[in-house]
Amino acid sequence: MDYVELLPSLFAIEAGVFCVQLAREAEPARVLAAIAAHARSHQRIFVGVTDPINPALGDR
Repeated sequence: MDYVELLPSLFAIEAGVFCVQLAREAEPARVLAAIAAHARSHQRIFVGVTDPINPALGDR
């Protein structure tokens, strides 16, 4: 699913912390702009730049 379509609904829930993985994202700048546009002031967003499902990560 496209993050840009998901983010408005995701940030509307009453959660304070979000982790977003951008390693496989084709247009990370577009997603970051959507985060900036839709995140609420009390929410913390952690942006990951590694791919958590990449098996090579376990080799390190």
